[in-house]
Amino acid sequence: MSEPYSLPAGGQPGWQQQPQPPHQQQPQPSWGGQQPAWAPQPAPQQTPQQGGSPGWGAPQPAWGPQPPPPRRSRTALWWTLGAALVAVLVGVGVTVYLQTRPVDPPADVQATTGEDGIAVSWTAAEDAVEYEVHRGEDFLGTTTETSYVDGEALGGTEYRYAVIALDDDGDRSDRVDSDVVVTPLDALTEFGASSVDADVELDWEPVTGADRYEITRDGTLLDDAVTDSPYRDEDVPLGEHLYELTAVDEDGAGSRTSIDLTFFTRGPWLQAYEIAQTFPELVPTEPGGTAWQDSTCDRGTPSGSEAVVTCAYPNGLQLRLIQFPDAAARDAELGGARAFGGPVTTWSYTEGVPEGDLVLSPPGPTTWRYITFYDGALELFVMRVDWDGHSQDELDAVWFAEAPF
Repeated sequence: MSEPYSLPAGGQPGWQQQPQPPHQQQPQPSWGGQQPAWAPQPAPQQTPQQGGSPGWGAPQPAWGPQPPPPRRSRTALWWTLGAALVAVLVGVGVTVYLQTRPVDPPADVQATTGEDGIAVSWTAAEDAVEYEVHRGEDFLGTTTETSYVDGEALGGTEYRYAVIALDDDGDRSDRVDSDVVVTPLDALTEFGASSVDADVELDWEPVTGADRYEITRDGTLLDDAVTDSPYRDEDVPLGEHLYELTAVDEDGAGSRTSIDLTFFTRGPWLQAYEIAQTFPELVPTEPGGTAWQDSTCDRGTPSGSEAVVTCAYPNGLQLRLIQFPDAAARDAELGGARAFGGPVTTWSYTEGVPEGDLVLSPPGPTTWRYITFYDGALELFVMRVDWDGHSQDELDAVWFAEAPF
């Protein structure tokens, strides 16, 4: 039987003893003098400084337990990562900016009118290699210059031009617009006139952008608020007249363009206008007017295709001026008068050179005569004068000798 188990002094079994703190060094075994080379060397003792604590941090033997490595600060780690991320983002942003930096736009875009069209100009943009030019929303084209001429713009129209710069990669700048410019009116090219009874009708091809038209005749304004073609000038006097048509654009600074024409009008005498023009002292400027010796003249009724003017004098004398269409019609009229039995003679001015024939009525209460002309410009004109109850001599003395023809 084994010996009874006894507790060591202190009351605890040896195998239940608590380990000593690390700073409490256990007595080293005695090796009888020198220690073997492999034996652990005692750690140097550190003397606590005055007022300090014992040297808890004394180094342990290499073969003993090692202290844990120091831990890095998490705050410092996050700062390091943040700084790296910022650096990356800045680098990327600079690269993106350099690659996508917008093209500088042109400056000082201006549009002005010129002889060849609208001249658009601008100041060059940095890095631009060419420019797009626009009229409103219409693309006109590209140019490497800093100017462009638009020769296709409609006249009398408001436009705003724009320019866009492009670089080598085809990147486009912002659009830069000019101020509004009003194109000048296109020139009037078609202007005509025609006779309508005693009136003159004027017609023309309207021009784009014209707000109104002014019309003058022989320098006198007829109307300055005409808006469309045609225009009728009423009761135009006989003769040649100068008409001027002016198109007016009221927009912006405005512009004007004019055209004129010379037109001969028959005037109120209509088909008899040549009689009135050939004998202006015997025939007034218009039917119903008075002429030499206070005669009153009007358009007569022709018996064929001739033109007739009749004039009545206060003393009862009657004048009939006839314009025949040809020599055959004239000779037919005179042949009937000669067949009536009257004498035929010639008449002349003071120089005595015969100027034409006189076909006289035979003696009697009815007195008349035909007056003809040898002059080629007058040969189709014939005058017939009637003064019943008076002799040929009285007719000569009172009218024929003094008549202005």
